[in-house]
Amino acid sequence: MPENWGALKTDVTYKLPETVQSLVEGWLKTFESSAVASVLFAGIESQLLGPMQTAAKNQSSVRGHVLLALTYIAFFCSISATMTSLVLTDSFGEITLHASRSMKAEESVLNFDGTSSALLKRFNGGKGSRRWVKVHWFSTLIIGYLCFIVQIVLYVFYTEAKAIAGIVVALAVISVIPLLDFFPWTAQN
Repeated sequence: MPENWGALKTDVTYKLPETVQSLVEGWLKTFESSAVASVLFAGIESQLLGPMQTAAKNQSSVRGHVLLALTYIAFFCSISATMTSLVLTDSFGEITLHASRSMKAEESVLNFDGTSSALLKRFNGGKGSRRWVKVHWFSTLIIGYLCFIVQIVLYVFYTEAKAIAGIVVALAVISVIPLLDFFPWTAQN
């Protein structure tokens, strides 16, 4: 058999259109920064695991076990979000390669009427924008973050004075406000 049997032809000089390149770069930066953030959360949770296990043994069974459960949930969600970010970074990093091998990429897309995900799918050799992997990544990232916040609030509630607990609750509410941007009713046209 010839050496290049079954190989796809790749246009090594191919460049993505600026709009598509901008979308790819935006997603890559998002995945890279979320990998850093989620690995930091996982590191913090691994440090909290010991004290939370002690709290589960020493405090009333419900309080300590809730704190321990939140620690484990945040820990595993953060690990999962980190790994998923790496998978998505790799996948989105190959869009130019897939586009250089695709006939659809050669077609004019000056007036593309569709979502950014549909546009990326067109240039990714029909592989799509990894929608379900992105949903998994985003879900584990948000669940880990929320468990981390709730864990801190509950720990302060269980161990500190009411005035401090009130301040921490206010800070927790403020720290969750950016997540409201992801709800449909807050979307701007």
